[in-house]
Amino acid sequence: MSWNSMMSMTLVAGLLMTSLSSACNVAPFNQTWNVRGTAEWTEIGTDCVLRAKVMTGSPAAATVHYRRADRTAPLRLSFVFSPAPTLVSIDSSQVASLATGTALSVPAQGPNQASLFAIKLTGDSSTSQPQLRFEAACAPPAGLNGICSAQVPIEFDDFPLRITLQLEMGDAEAGRLQAWLGDDTSGTPSASLENLDNARWQGIDRVSLGLSGVSASLNGTQPFSFSEIEVNEAQLFWSDFESDLAGNILATGQIIHGNTTIHGNTCLGNFQLPTIASGSTQLNGPTIVYKLELGSSAQLRLDLIPSVPGMRMFICPAGSGPSGPCVDASAELLPIDFANPPAGSYQVVVGNVEQTCASYNIRVAGYLN
Repeated sequence: MSWNSMMSMTLVAGLLMTSLSSACNVAPFNQTWNVRGTAEWTEIGTDCVLRAKVMTGSPAAATVHYRRADRTAPLRLSFVFSPAPTLVSIDSSQVASLATGTALSVPAQGPNQASLFAIKLTGDSSTSQPQLRFEAACAPPAGLNGICSAQVPIEFDDFPLRITLQLEMGDAEAGRLQAWLGDDTSGTPSASLENLDNARWQGIDRVSLGLSGVSASLNGTQPFSFSEIEVNEAQLFWSDFESDLAGNILATGQIIHGNTTIHGNTCLGNFQLPTIASGSTQLNGPTIVYKLELGSSAQLRLDLIPSVPGMRMFICPAGSGPSGPCVDASAELLPIDFANPPAGSYQVVVGNVEQTCASYNIRVAGYLN
């Protein structure tokens, strides 16, 4: 397994890269995140097409990202979407996120929601035809657990289909999401979510396009395509992706050493991380954070052995914070493998997606230097 840190620190639980190596790419999407998947730019005529596929169960992602300079400015994102040609039926249990916007911060007063918007592909069980679900963070009492949503039924014959989303941030009725399907965006939106009261999230920090949160039944070798991509960004935020040491997360657990077993209990942890893994996983309880120092020749495997369902283990660059580039490799109790990672300081986080806190073991194999 190779590690690439050309643009920023790279963390892999399969293959996670933060530099683009293809012949073309669409500005401002200057970063790529592949975890058990592939997101690649392909030049077709005068257009640069993003092709994304994932080939195994969750956690998996194949997306491109960028960070915004003006996080509270209205966002308008438009692209033409085509699913994999082999996808000819879909039901409500199948879902894939096509685009997301991670908030700058999770409100201290709640809701415990890290994504300001999401566009998801799902299905109608009665017709086996697709639907598009538009989600937006919204303040109580609207929505469910901080999410307001609208579903729009479509048909496979509609693909390739242009999807245009506009999100406005603000207090009370000033927060609004609108979405249009098709080339004409001058008329009534196909979906509209009003009165989101979403100013408390302090704007969109990062916009992602591609595949994430993909149901296992939607995995495959044929890619989903995103073409004619347009975004209304006047200027970009080109810092080192997300390793900006903004999190100030405290490591309360012991320092991790090689070839040992760590016994822990999240009931003894702190409520530091409401969300982690780039906003894709919500932790509902205390977490334990361990320090990990890796040298230039480290070869390491971390294996979480939980006592209850729902436990997760992450590894993050030290200080990366709630929306940092953390990798979750334990949703299916898979070990985290490091083969020649970049030397440096890391944090290993153990938490639970349920309310329950409980004991666990971490088996550590290999050497740190």
